[in-house]
Amino acid sequence: MSNERIETIKLVMKERTRLSESAKRLLSAIEEGRPKNEINKEIINFCEHIGNISGFCDKSTNIWTDFVIRYMSVCLLAEGTSFEIKSHELKVLLPRMVGLQVDYTKAPPFKIIGFDVEASLKDLKAKIGAQLKR
Repeated sequence: MSNERIETIKLVMKERTRLSESAKRLLSAIEEGRPKNEINKEIINFCEHIGNISGFCDKSTNIWTDFVIRYMSVCLLAEGTSFEIKSHELKVLLPRMVGLQVDYTKAPPFKIIGFDVEASLKDLKAKIGAQLKR
């Protein structure tokens, strides 16, 4: 295995750790009822890390993470009752994102394994579509 590949794997693993830490902070902010601007900062931070991981992954993963980031953007805009609904949905989404397993056995682009990307994408599309129609 080349040094470049090893360094790439380490970089993705580091981003996964940062993603996990970011998700924990976001979840705490939601559960503690912190001000919306603090929650929004954590959402942006989370999106940064998922985007960084996506940059090393295959096209189907990139499509899925793009929809996750769009969904998170909708959460940024949500207010009041709408945000309360979104915050409950985020509690379901965050563990799925943190639980991503990256297949490092092949050279980049890596693949996300361990869950059905297509089913998750369909679910997220439906949620985003419903939110945008409101």
